[in-house]
Amino acid sequence: MKIRRKKKVVFRVIGNHLIGLGHVYRSLSIARELNNYDIFFISDISNKNLLNNLVKPIYPVLFFSKDKIINEIIKMKPNLLINDILATKKNDVLPIKKQNINVINFEDLGVGSKYANLTINEIYDKPKNRNRNTYWGSKYFFLRDEFIRKKKINFRKNIREILITFGGTDQYNLSLRCYKILKSICKINNIKIHIVIGPGNKYFNLIYKKVFNDNNVEVHYSTGIMSKIMSKCDVAISSNGRTVFELAHMNVPSIIISQHKRELTHSFSNKKNGFIPLGLYNPKTIEKLISRNFNKLINNYEYRFDLYHNMKKFNFLSNKQNVINIIRQYIN
Repeated sequence: MKIRRKKKVVFRVIGNHLIGLGHVYRSLSIARELNNYDIFFISDISNKNLLNNLVKPIYPVLFFSKDKIINEIIKMKPNLLINDILATKKNDVLPIKKQNINVINFEDLGVGSKYANLTINEIYDKPKNRNRNTYWGSKYFFLRDEFIRKKKINFRKNIREILITFGGTDQYNLSLRCYKILKSICKINNIKIHIVIGPGNKYFNLIYKKVFNDNNVEVHYSTGIMSKIMSKCDVAISSNGRTVFELAHMNVPSIIISQHKRELTHSFSNKKNGFIPLGLYNPKTIEKLISRNFNKLINNYEYRFDLYHNMKKFNFLSNKQNVINIIRQYIN
């Protein structure tokens, strides 16, 4: 009797304190939809600590030095390699393709994106190159499962609750910096503060210590609860990654701070989409910018309603299945 083996999909991912964990979360979200295939994750050793905590309890994850990863992937003989490692190089893709292994890249402006079977750049609404193998724009952004059944917020004339979140790692400890800037304003206006801290945030103990005696704030240290918290909040302050799309879907007007130059290239977070972009994080100007814009959101509800209304056009619920259908084509 001939035994049919499951087809194999390998995710090569990156996740560390500098880059954050958005790439890992996206790959995990895709992997859950491919449960009829054998799934493996692979990464270089420098990402081991964070990825062990996030991936290992769910899928096998292997770590190698950067110079060995490509050969190890070839040895695994997958039907599809999904790269979610930012800017790929030619040598990250071509040796794999030469072994008749299909390659899909996510969020990739590197030279290697040109050689993949397909590159999906959902973060960038405007094409950054002329590669014919690339899909661009937010119509390819998909939500995490926790958002599927969550109701979008209703507009309230007065702000009652605010969300502060800066991704899985928050390299500049902006969560605490924003809290310090806003705590007195929020107490005066009876606004509750929610701080969501990711699993790679090394400042957790410091944040918890600083807010411990403040009964006006809740610190959340968990995954799978972001949608629940967003559904309570009237406004948010966030970094400029995948979270902005979730905020847009939930219709939460937000102040956005780019943590590094790569985030600054993400143009979705603009006023016509319901956001107030403050540009690249600058410790010298951040307090004045946040205070001024947050006070405007509090005191001018018509301005805030316009931002809210600009988000009403967004609904990302159907995008995930469309992307999964595309991926399946390259496996089969």
